[in-house]
Amino acid sequence: MKKKFHNSSGSVAPLAILFTFFSMLLIVAYLGQSSTIASMEKYRFAELRAQYVAEAGLNREAVDYLPYLDADTTILVGKQGMEFGEDQNGNPLGVYKNISCYTQLMDGSTRKEFVAKSTGEVNYASTVGSTITVQKTVFMSMVPSGFEEFMYFTNDEEPFGPMPSSSVNFGGGDMLEGRVHTNSPTVTFSEWG
Repeated sequence: MKKKFHNSSGSVAPLAILFTFFSMLLIVAYLGQSSTIASMEKYRFAELRAQYVAEAGLNREAVDYLPYLDADTTILVGKQGMEFGEDQNGNPLGVYKNISCYTQLMDGSTRKEFVAKSTGEVNYASTVGSTITVQKTVFMSMVPSGFEEFMYFTNDEEPFGPMPSSSVNFGGGDMLEGRVHTNSPTVTFSEWG
């Protein structure tokens, strides 16, 4: 018995082409998305590495020098920079450069702030083969302890100021708000306070 197919419309081939085209679009979209994510991750990793290299530059060059700074602005490492370390493949981790130190007065205080600044630079190859340069700048601040934060500075309770009386008296309702600095083992207060 012979079967004859008459009036067959041939819908299998167009559907196969349609599904193939649709799956190719999905694959291309997925590959594009994963390539973008890989590029972003490479950039984030390079940013972190640049920050670490800049901090390493501050640690190597500026930390020991900063407390003894006596000039306005001192440049410790110039624009060419210095290479810092190697990764597990022997490639340089990055370059720290533009390390400078300066002092400034803190706002609302007579205290001097010692500031150091460093830039870390990292290069990496993008997914298309071009070289991408990432730079991060970090700052470090050192502030020495000063006596302006103390309310009372004494070895013993003695009068001070214009027209001092014979003794310093604190009343029962008086309160010391702040720290008291002394060079003696004890601070002697009157029986009034």
